[in-house]
Amino acid sequence: MGSLGGMPNEQQGAGPEGDMNAGTDASGGSKKVTGPRILSFATQGAGGGDERRILELLSELRPSYVPFDRNRKGGSALEVLRRAFAERPHAFVMEGTGVAGGVAVILSKWLFAVPFFVSSGDAVGPFVASRNRLFKLPFLLYERLLYAASLGFIGWTPYLCGRALT
Repeated sequence: MGSLGGMPNEQQGAGPEGDMNAGTDASGGSKKVTGPRILSFATQGAGGGDERRILELLSELRPSYVPFDRNRKGGSALEVLRRAFAERPHAFVMEGTGVAGGVAVILSKWLFAVPFFVSSGDAVGPFVASRNRLFKLPFLLYERLLYAASLGFIGWTPYLCGRALT
């Protein structure tokens, strides 16, 4: 069995543990394509550039997508938790650092043992601190917890990769 960040990528059988995709081999015959079950969402919201970017990045893994509604952040976070419980994916990949999505993936890890990756092009702590000094410490702590709890970080800039590592 191979692995991706400690996640099995070879599942056989039907049901939630297997039969991910069908495909064809080099000779044109059908073959079962297996790999990790990945759920993905973008905290910016469904239909945006972040969604397109993360789906393109993960396209070879054929992730399931959880539409995230920015106007219903609480409801979207609950949907992430519901899907974590019902589907028990190998991992989430969250594009963005939005608090509702971040709390959902952290709780999914703690409650259902579903690890997660964070993909981002922005540092939430410094951004929020520049808007409101009262929120500086809570958002810097949130960002630290999010990165520390994640299985990995996909940074769109060298600056962010450094923030996630330190």
